[in-house]
Amino acid sequence: MHLPAGRLLANRYEVVRELGEGGMASVYQVHDHVVDRHIALKILHRSANPELWASRFRRELALARDLNHRNIVRVFDIGEDKGDVFMTMELLEGTSLAELPMPMSLSAVLGHMVQACAGLGAAHTAGIVHRDVKPANLFVTTSGRVKVMDFGIAKAKGEKGRTAHGVMVGTPEYAAPEQCVDAANVTFKADMYSFGICLYEMLTGAPPFDHEHIWAVLRAHAEDLPRAMTTLVPSLPKAMDDLVLRLLAKNPADRPADMAEVASALRAVAREYR
Repeated sequence: MHLPAGRLLANRYEVVRELGEGGMASVYQVHDHVVDRHIALKILHRSANPELWASRFRRELALARDLNHRNIVRVFDIGEDKGDVFMTMELLEGTSLAELPMPMSLSAVLGHMVQACAGLGAAHTAGIVHRDVKPANLFVTTSGRVKVMDFGIAKAKGEKGRTAHGVMVGTPEYAAPEQCVDAANVTFKADMYSFGICLYEMLTGAPPFDHEHIWAVLRAHAEDLPRAMTTLVPSLPKAMDDLVLRLLAKNPADRPADMAEVASALRAVAREYR
């Protein structure tokens, strides 16, 4: 669907311009006349499953109330206008990591991903597992700040009954082995694996398990060892290879203890190779 400039939703949000469009929703810059500021508004396409996505909007809002961090996008509210379901959030100017050319320089990757560590670490501390960490959900503002986005399929600690046992959710290319089998019971260690996939792709230009068929990707997560990044980009420091291989360990217990440890390792590489 397309909303023209000047369209008023819920007698409050005036459309300024379209920011982007995906398969399920479009995002607009709108002026909120109640608080007199510009924000972002994501509205579902009428062809989308309204009950499913409205549920995800409500879920993201509920989780966002527990998260107030400079490296996590703020979500404000959900609403409805003439049958159209929308969600309002912080207006960001910039681009997602997925839209930037890859491979990136080591310094750029370190700068972006130390910040992403902070955002994910805050979510994990709050008991929230993102379950869809990927470059498209890591946004870099024009000021250089990284924001973790889209907690619509996240899982809160101790939460039951939202994802059926044995069901995989998330994006296959970035999903941890245990998430491919049973996303209902993953811990924050699954996000760490996905974070490792992001690092691998950003530094080499492609994820480690890049197959045409989804089943082949899922099998590779479970069984295959990734090629060392230094065989693809010899200039990369061995310390980066070591960290990424730890993040991509098949057994969650073999991955780093938390995102703070990952951030510390990234900072150590930055100090060594600045």
